[in-house]
Amino acid sequence: MEGKLMKYSIKRIIWIYIGMTLGGAVFIINGGEDPILSVLTRILGAAIGMGIAEFHTHRKNPKLKNLEKVQYEDERNMAIRDRASFYINVAVFLALFVVMIVGEIRQDFYMTFGAAAAAGLLMAIHLIISWVLSRRM
Repeated sequence: MEGKLMKYSIKRIIWIYIGMTLGGAVFIINGGEDPILSVLTRILGAAIGMGIAEFHTHRKNPKLKNLEKVQYEDERNMAIRDRASFYINVAVFLALFVVMIVGEIRQDFYMTFGAAAAAGLLMAIHLIISWVLSRRM
């Protein structure tokens, strides 16, 4: 059953990508040039693609949604997601540090300040979420 869950996840990603691509293509075909509306149409297309994937899966194998919920609440998977989020957090901080160094080398104040502000915001969010979760558990 886990193999079916993996296939479902891959199908969902493919349908989201197809929807996002079609949403952007429809916007460009209609002569759109506004970047904000382009992003919104891509998001709308991705939502439609995800809806199609969900509908198809629900019609074909309704037990798969329940299995996905059970897998999401499994303690082993929670530990894996926790470890993965830690490494992603470290990678993002390293990337922001590299951007700050590149900004200093190029003497680009906005690049350096933007990377530092983003790192500070991520640290604040991390501390707040850690504080909230430590009080809940």
